[in-house]
Amino acid sequence: MGSGDHDEGSYSRYQHFLARVYSLTCFLSAEICTNKRAEIDFDVRVYLLQAPNVPEHTHEHTKLIQGPLISMKALIDNSMRWDKIYTVVDQMLESWPKLYMDMIIGTHKNEFLNVGIPADGINHVRDEQYGNIQWHETHRSVAVGGTFDHLHAGHKLLLSATALVLDLSETASPEDIKCITVGITGDALLHDKKFANLMQSWDERQNAVLKFLIAILFLRDAEGAIQNIEHFSEDDPDGKANHYHLRSGLVVKCIEISDSYGPTITDKSISALVVSGETRSGGQAVNTKRIEKGWPRLEVFEVDVLDAQFDDSQSNSSQDFQNKISSTEIRKRLHKQISS
Repeated sequence: MGSGDHDEGSYSRYQHFLARVYSLTCFLSAEICTNKRAEIDFDVRVYLLQAPNVPEHTHEHTKLIQGPLISMKALIDNSMRWDKIYTVVDQMLESWPKLYMDMIIGTHKNEFLNVGIPADGINHVRDEQYGNIQWHETHRSVAVGGTFDHLHAGHKLLLSATALVLDLSETASPEDIKCITVGITGDALLHDKKFANLMQSWDERQNAVLKFLIAILFLRDAEGAIQNIEHFSEDDPDGKANHYHLRSGLVVKCIEISDSYGPTITDKSISALVVSGETRSGGQAVNTKRIEKGWPRLEVFEVDVLDAQFDDSQSNSSQDFQNKISSTEIRKRLHKQISS
């Protein structure tokens, strides 16, 4: 990533870059995987590593790692281990593995690493428009929603964009809670879905969401990150939900939803909503409801739809590509595998 000044369009550029990379991983996994279950077998997580000469994106008083945009130091300090690390074919970036190894010498992790360039190389196009991200100070409570069945690249892009919007910087007020609210469609609304018998349960889907969010935000496994959990049943006023209080101070609320609004019209503290291009109208409807209640409008952040820009085949349209990475397609493949 190059250096640059903050600007209002930086969120859009970062999420667009993430969408391009996730699209590429989908295309490549389908190409190289002899097994037809590429989306299931590959658990891809995309982080954006800042160039060593770029100041860290964290606020002055922040002590937390906050992905998916991370520094080299954050990569080293995290609790995960990497079997192999590759770099791209680029004069500037070829020095990164050595820098990484120089910084990691003396830690236990250096015993598990092989660093090098793949035999065929990886092409790299540097885009100087990507500067430091514009952090939104006011967005301490961000919402996102979806079904999240068989978590795939489209879901990961949506959740990564949610992490980009959230501001985890420390404040003087302990009451200023940072929160990600994830509305997850309830099981009762999914019976009419294709191959509904192969849909994951609400609990399975929320576990996958929580695991990914913790990994993408803090570069660590969910185990050990959770301080305590509040469970709410269907009989509670706001319905079924799990509130995960993390040791970092962040609260992740996984809430069962039964309509297109969910907690965005019951929780006034939410100030931002992340949507896909396909659900843009949902964000507009939410703000209409909030205005009717006399509440502030949510700032709506949109993510790109994954497309087939890396596929030169004329037979594959963007719509075909989107269908291939959908939860429905994953369930269809599972059905064929079971049937055979």
